[in-house]
Amino acid sequence: MNVTLIGMGSGQPENLTLQGLAALRQADLILGARRLLAVLPAGCTENRAAAYRSDEVAELLQTSGAENAVLVYSGDTGFYSGASSMMEKLEALGVRARVLPGLSSIQLLAAALGLPGRWWEPLYLLAGAQAVLGCFNLLPIPPLDGAQMAACLYAVWNSHKNLAGND
Repeated sequence: MNVTLIGMGSGQPENLTLQGLAALRQADLILGARRLLAVLPAGCTENRAAAYRSDEVAELLQTSGAENAVLVYSGDTGFYSGASSMMEKLEALGVRARVLPGLSSIQLLAAALGLPGRWWEPLYLLAGAQAVLGCFNLLPIPPLDGAQMAACLYAVWNSHKNLAGND
């Protein structure tokens, strides 16, 4: 069995990567949150199940008989995602899996705010540093959640706007 974990960006089909779309169309079983299953693009199998917790997914994968299964996630599979715990569960079961990341909420927010170039890059570096330091218990403060990251991004955008004289 082949399993692919796909990030669906904001959860809308137009935010899928081409690799993600191709994998979805080749799948004979698609699992994920009900809201994501409801908006899958045309050409995807109707063999779908609302499941995203690792135990329920593992059970469905073992009993489905599927050869090509896909598990869809909102956002990016590497950024505040359940994909890492799912990969651990699949590995423990001896199931081969691959990950196709999607657009993160930070990328989508930066685009919506019209931030040019790489203004939001320091936030990714901050999140990455928090993840690494947190793993070794070297971080004296808890990592930022999505709302705090969005507030930081807004602050960057607002300072850029003010510096450029664009009220």
